[in-house]
Amino acid sequence: MNWQRNQYELLPLPPGSRDTHASRRSWLSGNDYEWTSEWDKDISKRQIGYLSTALCVTLFLLFAAIPTLIYAFVVFIKTRHKSDGAPLLSHQSIPLITSSCDSSLPTYNLVAHLVINLLGTIVLACSNYLQQLAASPSFNDIKTRILDGKDVRFGTNSPSAIFRQRGSLIAFWIFLVLTSLPIHLLINGIIGEAITPIQAGCQAIQNTANGQTTRPVYAGNWTYVASDQCAQLLLSSIAYVTDFKNITILVNPDSSAPLDFYDDYLHQAGNSNNYVPKASDISICYVDEATSTCQLTVRWFPLLCTAGALLLKSVIALLFIFKNQHFHHRVFNSLGDMIAVGARHKALREYARNKHPLGTGPYQPLQIRWFKALGFRSRVFVFLWTISVMGVTVLGINLWISVSKYMSWGDRYRRFGLGTIDPATSIVLGSQNSAPNTFPVLAVIANSPQLLFSFGYLFWNNQITRIYMEHEWRTYYSKRKLPRVSYPIARDDKIKVKTSRWLQLPYWITIVWMILNSLMHWLLSQTLFVVEILGHTLTSTTFYINYSPMAISAIGAVASVLSVAIIIYFCMRRKSWMPLMGGSLLIVFESCLHLPYGPNPDLPKGGIMWGDISTPNERRAGFGPTAKNLVLGAVYPGDRLQEPMNIRYQPEDDGSSLYSDRVPLVQDSFSPMGSYRESIYSPPASFRSRDG
Repeated sequence: MNWQRNQYELLPLPPGSRDTHASRRSWLSGNDYEWTSEWDKDISKRQIGYLSTALCVTLFLLFAAIPTLIYAFVVFIKTRHKSDGAPLLSHQSIPLITSSCDSSLPTYNLVAHLVINLLGTIVLACSNYLQQLAASPSFNDIKTRILDGKDVRFGTNSPSAIFRQRGSLIAFWIFLVLTSLPIHLLINGIIGEAITPIQAGCQAIQNTANGQTTRPVYAGNWTYVASDQCAQLLLSSIAYVTDFKNITILVNPDSSAPLDFYDDYLHQAGNSNNYVPKASDISICYVDEATSTCQLTVRWFPLLCTAGALLLKSVIALLFIFKNQHFHHRVFNSLGDMIAVGARHKALREYARNKHPLGTGPYQPLQIRWFKALGFRSRVFVFLWTISVMGVTVLGINLWISVSKYMSWGDRYRRFGLGTIDPATSIVLGSQNSAPNTFPVLAVIANSPQLLFSFGYLFWNNQITRIYMEHEWRTYYSKRKLPRVSYPIARDDKIKVKTSRWLQLPYWITIVWMILNSLMHWLLSQTLFVVEILGHTLTSTTFYINYSPMAISAIGAVASVLSVAIIIYFCMRRKSWMPLMGGSLLIVFESCLHLPYGPNPDLPKGGIMWGDISTPNERRAGFGPTAKNLVLGAVYPGDRLQEPMNIRYQPEDDGSSLYSDRVPLVQDSFSPMGSYRESIYSPPASFRSRDG
């Protein structure tokens, strides 16, 4: 039998063959002794791990979809009954709450949308979990790419990862994305406000210099209103709804605004960029009061589409989990998963060797920028995203200034704050009397920013995942720990690895990220939204898109701050004793290269460390049962006998040396090696611990 390189590397090659990359590939391709081990047996959905979590996620989606679909049909039947045989899209909504427009109804609307966006975020997070499982490689996927001389990028739900998978998994991933589209584009249209307009009259009379006033000639119950209250009433009134049937304004002779501004105020609804109602302009007002009527409504079309997409997503996902073989064999998502693969498959990690993660020169502490791990397309996306969110901020501020010029901050907020409706911020698409059947189009247009924001969320979520995985990678330096795996483990493996249900991000980070995402989606839902203007008949009902300058400014500012903060973090130099892993399986396998060999290779008991694992003759860096700190000026990998004396004979017993007797788990760590332990890892006396 020909043993390659030296006694520390035990990959057998065919007799007489040369130790080349091609010969190793040919030997691995034809030898499957390693691929059919008991370790790769099927896993059960009842065991704790990613598969049982995927099943719970899918059942949650199913149990959420069924009552939602039932309620959607109830709303549809009620609206059809209300439409009295009119065309299908002639009526869209039924009222949930009916109240005065100056009541707490706008607040209820904001709270309802906050709940909707929170639920929508949970659904999309569940879908993202399933997408990441579909994109995660199985052992055969890892073996195939390594044998082809390619790297495996792991840990993120990226299109580049899924398009390396088989056709059925690609179709499943695309299906999950497509069934998420109705949730992005329609979920915020489920709840909305409907207004019953009052056709009010308005006239202004120039007050005489001597202060005499004339009572308006009008058949109604007139109420005297003081100048300051009248200014606030005018400021809060809009063309759709007012709190009066008629108003007469007595304008002072020295008014800063012309008489025709007040005389035609309700027609222009305060759209003038030069004037706003002021108490100093008004002497008194006479008002014929009325009670406005607004509704908080639920709309059947977006509710039915969302419920249908949710049911379809859950049913197909459930079928894939039970029927597709990808979900019945271990797939590998986390850093610990990949470390376990490298430790238990010595031939595969040996095939991926001869990399130089620490370079070829003398070792120095590394200064790493996270931007080094981003590809060209990712950098372009970061640039375009940052420019876009800053542009949205500028747009929001410009709109805020243009529609509320000359107003005080309090008046601006009352008129153009979150959840407010004003004709100055209404967008009428097409006909001035848009029929109810245009509502689906308007809902998609109003929610299209949600889709663009979700693309950004997916990208930044992947980056945050990679950042945390890099942090997890660096925690192995100078600290012995059990690799965290996402698949179920047997009782005997609990001293070698630990299991968890989460893939990349721990629960507390996931919860914080979901809350932040929900708040941003909610804020984005208030930038553009559809308002229903009720008429006396179904054909006179219209739909307008309304925008909020305050919400546009807020979402742009929040997104800009978060983007700039992450970019600064990306660009900061951080001292690191370990190479940048960046989701590269080759870097992980290179670090696993010198883990214990033997007839049954496995992870050591009690955990592993990353650091200096040199032998008496060779300088090495990577994972080991124990490890010491890397040596400044040493070459990894390198010939230790060629090193200067001050480096070669540095004190080795610092309590973490590979040969230290102070670590109680070291003896057990080598138990899988059997008779190989003494021959391979018994060091010369000169390298034993001073305390030994």
